[in-house]
Amino acid sequence: MGRLLDEITGGAIRTLDDVGIIPNPRSVLVHGPIKLRLKGEWLDLGLLRGSFRLSQTNIERAENIETPSSRCLTIENETTFHELAKLQSGELMICTSYPGSGTLALLRRLPPNMDCWHFGDSDEAGFEILRVLSERSGRNFHPIHMEAGRIPFEQESLGRPTRKTWPFYG
Repeated sequence: MGRLLDEITGGAIRTLDDVGIIPNPRSVLVHGPIKLRLKGEWLDLGLLRGSFRLSQTNIERAENIETPSSRCLTIENETTFHELAKLQSGELMICTSYPGSGTLALLRRLPPNMDCWHFGDSDEAGFEILRVLSERSGRNFHPIHMEAGRIPFEQESLGRPTRKTWPFYG
């Protein structure tokens, strides 16, 4: 964006800061078992029952990040994310549509052999998000509960989860 601003304004504006727009810290909405090692101490966020936001700053400054979960599930819709989080399934879940820098920072720090799944809408945009997640994170994401051509296509149309464990819907 800085390059575009520079080109468009002939160098007068190079960043959003130049016009008084201050960037917000990036973060990711997470639920499930995950630990961060900061200044030699482990912070066990898996003890939390509800979801939590991790700042990109803390993700990047963590000496180590661990999870006992063998799967990471990204979920496009925040309402669906919270419904799945209520189940306390032990799965690591991340709420995201097109992944921002905070989400990508966390995905890059997870174990390389972790299975990655995306639960998005079953429309063209949902499958595009799935593609972008794989491309930008460098991980092989698989779709779950996504069926091309399903009407209604919104993941919320599946309702509340019918199972308390993976894969959550029968």
